Amino acid sequence: MNPEQAFETLKYNISHEKRDSLEQTISEDAKSSFRYAKYVIEGRFELGEEAISQSAIWSYQYAHDVIQGRWELGEAAISKDAAFAFEYADDVIDGRFELGEAAICQFADRSCLYATHIIQGRWEPGEAAISKNALWSLCYAMDVIQGRWEPGEAAISKDAEHSLGYARDVIKRRFKLGEAAISKSEQYAFLYLKQVIREKWTRKLAMMCPCWLYLYAKDVIRGRLPNRLHNTMISFGIIDSENKYVKKYCGSKKYQVKKKAEF
Repeated sequence: MNPEQAFETLKYNISHEKRDSLEQTISEDAKSSFRYAKYVIEGRFELGEEAISQSAIWSYQYAHDVIQGRWELGEAAISKDAAFAFEYADDVIDGRFELGEAAICQFADRSCLYATHIIQGRWEPGEAAISKNALWSLCYAMDVIQGRWEPGEAAISKDAEHSLGYARDVIKRRFKLGEAAISKSEQYAFLYLKQVIREKWTRKLAMMCPCWLYLYAKDVIRGRLPNRLHNTMISFGIIDSENKYVKKYCGSKKYQVKKKAEF
């Protein structure tokens, strides 16, 4: 009989005449030992703790569900797994788990969450990992630094959505480094214009994408673009004739008639 079968036997008949022998079998397996402790005897199963302590997941579950507090025997295994090390710090000991920090700091998501919920402030060991990830750099800047965080800007700048969020919600001004990525997305280019740029136009900015060129013509020039900008829009149309802003601009007579000064 294997540990799972032994567990199932005692689960339905705790008074089984071979209980001692079955418990010995259960104790050889971490998962079965945890399940026996939680679902059958509803308390510590000391015979199985050695097996449980070799597994990060079952050590965490045993501490969380059975011990309902710190369980030092399982901490060595937990400390090697970043996800469970963070969960152990957050849900079990409700504080720093220094033994697990070497694993946690290798991962951007866990490092940011650890800084936010456990350290409740800047946590330099995790910043190298965080700075390589656009989403978690944005979250770290917003929730921990609460302002500009230059180490994460290179990663953020490669992602249009997070560049918009960084400009709008963190630095609250143009994020020039991210504008190349933003300009490649119709959705985020439009939102960036409306939520960040507003009235602070420049011709150089307008030339970055069809969306901004069209809105520059519509809201600033209120007519045909100057020759250089007009030709840039035509070039965008050669690259992608189906772009909706190219079609709006080129399909309207308003934007095709030259002003007198341009003749």
